Amino acid sequence: MTLADMVFALLPAIGLFFIVGLTANWLEEAAQHYARRELKFDEENERLRAAYDAVNERALQIEAEQEKRAERERSLLQLQNEHANAMAQEIKLTDPRNITVFEHGIPTPNAVGYYAKAVGPANAYPFDGKGSGTSGVHGRRYARFIVWGTNQANADRLIKQWIGPQGQVLEFRPFTGKLKMTEI
Repeated sequence: MTLADMVFALLPAIGLFFIVGLTANWLEEAAQHYARRELKFDEENERLRAAYDAVNERALQIEAEQEKRAERERSLLQLQNEHANAMAQEIKLTDPRNITVFEHGIPTPNAVGYYAKAVGPANAYPFDGKGSGTSGVHGRRYARFIVWGTNQANADRLIKQWIGPQGQVLEFRPFTGKLKMTEI
């Protein structure tokens, strides 16, 4: 086979590549038109775009619902904390150990009264009974005392008798008949 025969044998293939190169744009446009006309490419693209938009819209709705739910949970937690604090305060106010006081004498109108708060050992009377409360120090408890119808010196002596040698008076003052919230 000569060189001329090889060129003539390759000439149709070279021509084919040349024709395909010249008509490539036309073939691409024809394929696009066929896809648009027969396969409804534009309609499918539009449906796909609408589906993406619907998915994005739903994702935004879900995110908004999650934010609302988180806000409700935060407010619920806050309300639960407030409720727990109120219940603890109610328990503290209704606990007989916290509202019981040792009282001597009978309250009468215009009677002089004295209030004392003392701390003492938890295993000795009067700090071991229902009339005492916790002090926050291990082995020590608070007790409250009220003395009616006597002078200050006798009230002080009577309270020191009650608490004994191991107790210590923390507060001693005239009493109006009402305990303050800070004393409970």
